[in-house]
Amino acid sequence: MIDVQLLWSTRRMDRERASATAAAAAAEADAEAKAEMLAEVARVLEESCGAVAADEVWERRHGGLLLIATFASRGLLGAEAIGAGAGKATAALTHPEPRVREQAGNTLAALAAAALGVGAPSVYRTHCREAILAGIRDNLERAEDAVEAELEEKLKKRLQPKKPLGVDEILHQSAGWKSLESSCKALLEIAKAVGTEFAPDVTPELLDLITRTLSHTNRFVRETGFQICAELSTLVHECPLDTADVDRAAFDATMSGLVATGLADNWSQVRMAASVAARKFLLSVPAEERAQFYPLFLPPTALNRYYVAEGVRLYNQATWREVVGDGGQQLVEEHIGSIVPFYLSQADAANHAVREAACACIAELGLKVRPEAVAPYVAQMLAVLLECFRDESWPVRDAACIALGRFIQGFPEEARGRLPELYELFFNHVCDNIWSVRENAAVALGAVVQTYGDEAFALVEAKVRELLPAAKEQPAGSKKNANLTNTTTFGVAGSFGWAGDEDAVQFADQAPPASTKRFVPLDKVGPAFSDQQMFSCGSLAPKLKRKGGCMDCGYLRPPEPWERSDGAVYLLRELATGHPEQVAALLPALADLTRVRHFEHHYTLLETVWKQLPTVAAAVGKKRFKPSLEPFLAPLHYSLLCPNQLAQHAARGCVAALAKLLGPSILKGRVEMADPRFVDAFEAAIADGQGGR
Repeated sequence: MIDVQLLWSTRRMDRERASATAAAAAAEADAEAKAEMLAEVARVLEESCGAVAADEVWERRHGGLLLIATFASRGLLGAEAIGAGAGKATAALTHPEPRVREQAGNTLAALAAAALGVGAPSVYRTHCREAILAGIRDNLERAEDAVEAELEEKLKKRLQPKKPLGVDEILHQSAGWKSLESSCKALLEIAKAVGTEFAPDVTPELLDLITRTLSHTNRFVRETGFQICAELSTLVHECPLDTADVDRAAFDATMSGLVATGLADNWSQVRMAASVAARKFLLSVPAEERAQFYPLFLPPTALNRYYVAEGVRLYNQATWREVVGDGGQQLVEEHIGSIVPFYLSQADAANHAVREAACACIAELGLKVRPEAVAPYVAQMLAVLLECFRDESWPVRDAACIALGRFIQGFPEEARGRLPELYELFFNHVCDNIWSVRENAAVALGAVVQTYGDEAFALVEAKVRELLPAAKEQPAGSKKNANLTNTTTFGVAGSFGWAGDEDAVQFADQAPPASTKRFVPLDKVGPAFSDQQMFSCGSLAPKLKRKGGCMDCGYLRPPEPWERSDGAVYLLRELATGHPEQVAALLPALADLTRVRHFEHHYTLLETVWKQLPTVAAAVGKKRFKPSLEPFLAPLHYSLLCPNQLAQHAARGCVAALAKLLGPSILKGRVEMADPRFVDAFEAAIADGQGGR
């Protein structure tokens, strides 16, 4: 017996349980009982999937479709039952409820697979092909005027009672396409279910409809379209040549062009679906025939290895290894004429994440490809990187900075003519509002010094001497990351911070020393944390429009003096390896900087110093560093006991590293000579660095 009440429940899990229980009972029943059960299935299907009524409870129809799909998937249906179920499922493809339409597609797929098992006529060709193709063809465009008129009427009705609009009354970009997406999904599921049997149905009309879905404004439709491409690529090539009614050469030419467009889609989900389709297509093509498709697929696949979305990035990295193997460098050099123009075009894309990836790819060319292969394009790439270095989005500037540093090392003579412009940009960015931009600008300047020698060192050293003491001019009200202001505000959860003594607690990530403080929403803390700009959780980068222009974009403020000093610390680290004696002479100025504590973000500056000091000390050598050690001890002790956990952790790491460099006994002796009160804090940090011994 079928539990009809459970099958028509409002809970999906109840409907699934009722279908599974009935199918399991039918599978174990004898022939007579099984026949009775199938007759009951036919009756319930008819009751569930009759004519659509205005007051219909959609769960009943969904339950009926789920029931017939479950029986089909277990091989319990004959040809007659398959045909009856296919008729009901086909009729449900245009149902108003999307969950019913989706289940109708899944049911048709299960019935199509079952029909193959019993030798019944093709479900797709006999019952649903025209309905599915019509569902795609007739809904590729929506009647905007009618939709807007309907929405306007609903809005007017809502004005009087002043009730909020329901979800079904708000027009989203993803709404208004009726059965378009569900028809595409039905086609996809049927192709998956019957495999190579679907190959004769890959007609020019079908490919034309798929082509139109891939450029559709709705990203869900595009995503499903590329999923269909992935399935068709596999089944067409797996179909025996003597049974396939498809011109494979024409199919490959069409499909390769379609799939390649999705690899540069603006939406990560669509890009991911296209990445799956690209791999399936390339691996389904015989290895000796793949080379003809490399100009289409290599450039976007290579770029997507650096794409910000982790799934897309890792999948394309795996595709590159699987398709290209160890011959990546040679292939890139062979197809450099298609790869470089693609990178340059993507560096001007509207999506900041794409521009960031393009900069990383250009940097890779300068680092891994033979200079003679890249040489004809160096001038163009330098110009594009300089433009990206002025981008509104800081991750793009960050990536461009790294790329330029690498390019200068690889092509010093070609870059020499742009050095004045580069110096100005590097020096501006070493004072940027974002710490990673400051650090990477310093790394790039280190590469410049390494490449051009003393002439570059003289300029950079002078800039270090200028910037290092800048924090002394810092007003008490310092700022951090204040360039992230021109961003969207939707979809952002409220933030929390510590409330209490506002003089003692100056920013939210600092726990107060007193136990009387309360952790409350920031809008309850005070004016420092209320009515401030929030940032989108969808990206670490600001939601900014693409435009060029100079460094002085409207969203930037001048750098804070402490940020200038912070950048100088990174510069000092980069200079230390090649010029230890000159850097050792600057250590007293660095120690003096650690005593500047009158502004709110001095902990951040101390954190930077303590993280870089061990590297600087190792580079200048123990002999040169020891005379300058004593001025750092009191600031280190201050940081070891400070309430800011990041600064405290950095100080503990610095003490442990210095103990390893100089020797624990020597460091302890120097600390005791400076101030015996410091010994306990330093011993604890040294013990932590030694694993608690």
